Amino acid sequence: MNADTIDEWRHIVKLESKEGYSVEDVRVLSKLAQSADSEIRLRTAEVLVAVAPEWSESLLIGLSKDNDELVRASACDSLGISENVEVYSLLKEIVLRDTSLLVKNYAILSMVDVALKINAVSKEWFEILEQVICQESEELIKISFYRGLYLLGKIEYLDNLVKELKNGVYQNRCAAINMLEDIHNSENKEIIKSALVDLKKTEFSAAVLYDINRVLLNL
Repeated sequence: MNADTIDEWRHIVKLESKEGYSVEDVRVLSKLAQSADSEIRLRTAEVLVAVAPEWSESLLIGLSKDNDELVRASACDSLGISENVEVYSLLKEIVLRDTSLLVKNYAILSMVDVALKINAVSKEWFEILEQVICQESEELIKISFYRGLYLLGKIEYLDNLVKELKNGVYQNRCAAINMLEDIHNSENKEIIKSALVDLKKTEFSAAVLYDINRVLLNL
């Protein structure tokens, strides 16, 4: 590890422990976002979620186009705090074009969060999302889409998420549980609770059972 990389690590560790960020801190983060070390760029994207959007968004937009999929995924995750139409458009493009399952998943989650804040929901976009679901082969991505469509007002997609509790892959069952926790409200709480109680009776995966018990405690 050369002297420059050691210096970058010293800076990122210091910044990760801070609660507020100055203009000088942002200047340092801007340099770290261009580091040759992908781990530094990844951790920079994670720190930027706590930085004021007027300073962080341009850096996160750049990191969302990084060659490393973990960096892109982290940037997409951090962009979920945005209230910017440009960011919404970027996330839509990533959802439709990026080849990484991980990146697409985070882009979907953040895209919906931004859409809700800027009221960017339209009939045309619903049609695009539903068309993408039909063409999508990855079940994890579909689960994220179901969560997004439900939050955007398509309440019928609650049934799709509940059905995913019977998915044959335990990681996908965990994802469905987490999405149900994310969307729960006074209107669907009992439906979700009943579905989780039923799943608990037959579930064999320790990871899934852990998530079931955790969510039931919070409902």
